[in-house]
Amino acid sequence: MSGDYSNSVESEEDDNSFDQLCRNLLAQNSSRYQEQTLELLAKGFLVGELNGYRFEYRIEKSECSFKFAVPPELELKQHARTYLNWRKSRKIKYLPQFFAQCEASLIEN
Repeated sequence: MSGDYSNSVESEEDDNSFDQLCRNLLAQNSSRYQEQTLELLAKGFLVGELNGYRFEYRIEKSECSFKFAVPPELELKQHARTYLNWRKSRKIKYLPQFFAQCEASLIEN
């Protein structure tokens, strides 16, 4: 039974460190995330490379997907997906958080 508790504690610590990493990335890259948000909403997609990862974000209707490949010459693979509010103002508010979560997941892997 104590083993189950220790796994729960480790999982909670992992969640806390991931959340902190997301908050740090959001604070450090706020202006870049805002620019990415506007570009993504205008074009419907965003392609780039960050720290050796080739990435692609795509918006279709009320859904945003994130794909990445490393090394960059590999095929892009689905990594994350989120559903968005239909209102543009809410997308502008939420997308920077999604960018931070996606980048944090790449850093942790």
